[in-house]
Amino acid sequence: MITRRSFLRLSGQGGLLVMALPSCRSKENVESKGEAVAKKRSDAISSATPSETTAPPIAGSGGGTLSAWIHIAENDVITYSVPEAEMGQGVHTAIPMVISKELGGAWKNAVATTAPLDTKAFGRQSTGGSTTVRTGFDNFRVVGATARKLLIAAAAEAMGAPEDECETSESQVQWAKGGKSVRFGEVATKASGLSLTADAPLREELVLGTPTLRLDSFAKVTGTASYGMDIRQPEMLIGKSVHAPSVGGIVKSFDDSEALKVEGVRDVVQTSSSVVVLADHTWAAMKGRDALKVEWEQPNATLSQVSIESAMQKAVRTGKEAFSVGKATSLLGKSETVIEAEYFVPYLAHAPMEPENCTVAIAQDRCDIWTGTQSGTSAAQAAAKVIGLDVEQVFLNGQLLGGGFGRRSKADFVVEAVEAAVASGKTVKLIWDREQDIRGYHYRPAALNTFRAAVDPAKGKLVAWEHRIASPSILSQFGPLRGGIDGSSVEGCIKYAVPDMRLTWSDVRMPISTWFWRSVGHSQNGFVVDGFMNEAAKAAGRDPLEFRLDTQIARLGKDNAVQDNPRLRAVMEMAAEKAAWGKTLPEGHAHGISACESFGSFCAQVAEVSIEKGKPRVHKVTCVIDCGQTINPLTIEAQMESGIVYGLSAALYGNIQFENGGVVEGNFDRYQVLRMNEMPKVETTIVQSNAAHGGVGEPATPPIAGAVAGALFALTGTPQRRLPLVR
Repeated sequence: MITRRSFLRLSGQGGLLVMALPSCRSKENVESKGEAVAKKRSDAISSATPSETTAPPIAGSGGGTLSAWIHIAENDVITYSVPEAEMGQGVHTAIPMVISKELGGAWKNAVATTAPLDTKAFGRQSTGGSTTVRTGFDNFRVVGATARKLLIAAAAEAMGAPEDECETSESQVQWAKGGKSVRFGEVATKASGLSLTADAPLREELVLGTPTLRLDSFAKVTGTASYGMDIRQPEMLIGKSVHAPSVGGIVKSFDDSEALKVEGVRDVVQTSSSVVVLADHTWAAMKGRDALKVEWEQPNATLSQVSIESAMQKAVRTGKEAFSVGKATSLLGKSETVIEAEYFVPYLAHAPMEPENCTVAIAQDRCDIWTGTQSGTSAAQAAAKVIGLDVEQVFLNGQLLGGGFGRRSKADFVVEAVEAAVASGKTVKLIWDREQDIRGYHYRPAALNTFRAAVDPAKGKLVAWEHRIASPSILSQFGPLRGGIDGSSVEGCIKYAVPDMRLTWSDVRMPISTWFWRSVGHSQNGFVVDGFMNEAAKAAGRDPLEFRLDTQIARLGKDNAVQDNPRLRAVMEMAAEKAAWGKTLPEGHAHGISACESFGSFCAQVAEVSIEKGKPRVHKVTCVIDCGQTINPLTIEAQMESGIVYGLSAALYGNIQFENGGVVEGNFDRYQVLRMNEMPKVETTIVQSNAAHGGVGEPATPPIAGAVAGALFALTGTPQRRLPLVR
C-alpha cells in the first residue's frame, strides 16, 4: 500500500508515481463512514444541482445591476454579491438561494462573490453569532422581490403585457395569457434604469429546504478561490513580525542591523504592537526576523496558570446574582443529600487553519485592503483611524476566510498591517505564523464553576441547585454590563429547572484579552451544566437521560421567567432514540448525552465512547438539530459535523496555559486538533419545523464536550470536571 509518507518521499526524489485512487463510493469508504450516513449523503448529493465538479457559469458582457446585491448579464448569468463573510459556513450559497427563489432566477445561472464594503448599501458588514439567516432572511426576500418587480416592469413593456399578468421563473419573465416570455438578460439593462414607486410584494410562499451543492465548491477544489494568503500586488513587500513574548509586552528598543544584512530585506518598522521585517519574499522576511534583537517591557511577566486559577478561586466565592428563584441557599443548608463539585474550563485559541494575514496599499487619499475578515466595517474603521482618513476612503476587498470562529472579527492584525504600510510607505502583505496566531492573546475566557445541589434520593429528584461562575468578561470591553452581568458568561446555564435555583457570576480581571469563540459562553456552560447534572443523576440513583426528562427542561423568557422548553426536550428524546440509548453497546463502550439551546436552535447529541490506550475514543455522535425552517439541508448537516469536530478538538485537547506571562502552546504539536483517524461517525437528523430560522454555524459545538464527558463518567465512575479530557 502506498502511504502518504512514501508518496512524498518518492515524489521528492524526482520520481513519477501513478496512483489509482479508489472511488469515494467504495465499500470500504462506506463502511468507515457508516452505511446509513453515506447513503443519506449520496442520495442528497445525487439529487442536488449543479454538480461540484462542474465549472460555474461565466457572466457575459452587458446586462444591468439591479441592486448592490444583484447583477444580471446579457447571457442570463446572475451574480449575487454577498456582504457576509464566507468562512466555510455556506452563506455564499444560502443567501443566493433565498434571493434566487424570490427573484425567480435559474439556479444553474447563479454565481456568488464577496461584496465590497458598502455601508450605504448593506449597513454594517459583520458576520458572527450565527445571525446571517436569522436576522437577514426577510431582507434577502425583499432584495429578490425588488429585482423581480423591476424585471417584470421592463419585460412587460417589451411584450406589451400588463405587469400584473407577468411572473418570473427560471430566469424568464413569462406572460402566460399572451404566450410570450423574455429572458432576464434581454431586459436587465432596461430594468436597472427603472425605479419603484411602491414596495415590491413578496411571494406567498418560498419552496426552500432542497439539498443544494455549494456555489463556492468548484473554486475551492480547483484552487482558484481567493483567500487573503493568495493576494499579490505590484511592488508588494512581505511582512513578518515579532510580537511580545508575554501579555501586554511593549517594544522598548530593537536592533535591526543584522536583519538588514539579509538579502531581500528592504526595511524594518515598528508598529504599536510589534516590529515588522519587510522583504521581497517570505523566506527573506523570516530570516530577517530571526536576526532581529528586540528588548521588551513586560509588565505581566509573572502571570502564570497558578496565579490565574488562584484569582478565580478567590473570586468565585462572591459574585453578583444573575438568576434566583426560591430559596436554594437555605435548602442546601438543610438537605441531607447535598453534592458539590468544581468544574474548570481553560482559555482557548480559535486556531483557524489560515493564520491571520492582511495586504495594505496606501495612496494619498485612499487605502486599499485585502483580507479575510468577519467584520469589514470594524476593520475599515480601525484602518481609517490609523491613517487619518475618512472611513469612506478605505476600500476593503473581502476575501474568503480559511476559518474564522470569531477570531477574524478582531481587527488587530489589520491595524498591524496598516501601521507597517504607513511606516514604510510601501504596499505590505503581513502574514502571521501559526505560533503568532495561537499566542495572539485573544482567547475564549477560562472559567471556574462551583456547584451545589440537594437531591431527594427517595423521590429521585433535584430539590435545589446553586451554580457559581468566575470568569473574565468579554462584553465589559464594549461598555457597562447590563445589570452588572456579562450575559455571554452565563448564557445556557438555565436549562434544567427546579423550584429552588441560584446562579451567580464574578468578573475576574486579567490582562489577557478575551474574545468571542465559536458558540461563546454556551461552549463552556453546555459542558459544566450537563456534567454536574450527571453527578446529580448518580446521587439520585437515576439513569442520566431518565433523570433529565423527569426534570423540567427549561429556558429563560422575558424578565428571567422560567418557561418549559419543549423543543429542547424533543431533540433530546429524538437523539436518545436514534442512538438506541439504554440498549446493549459493545463491551467497553458507553453513551453520554447533552442538549443545548443556542443561537435560536436546539441541538442534542449522544456520544458513544470507549477508552483506548488510556485515552477517550469517540466512535459515533448522534446529532439532532431543530433550527426551524431550513434553507439547505446539506449545509446544515455539514455545519453539524463542523461544530462537532471543532468542539471535540477543544474538549479532548484544547488548552491555553500561561507561564512567565506568555503562552506555553505555540503550534498544533501542543495545541492539538482532532486528527482524521480520530473523527467519529456523525449521524445528523434535521427536525422538520415551521418555526423561525435558527443558526447552524455554532449550535453543534456546545453539546459535544458534555456528551463525551458523560460517557466517560459512565465508563469510569469518575466525573470529568476539567477540560481538556486528554491530559
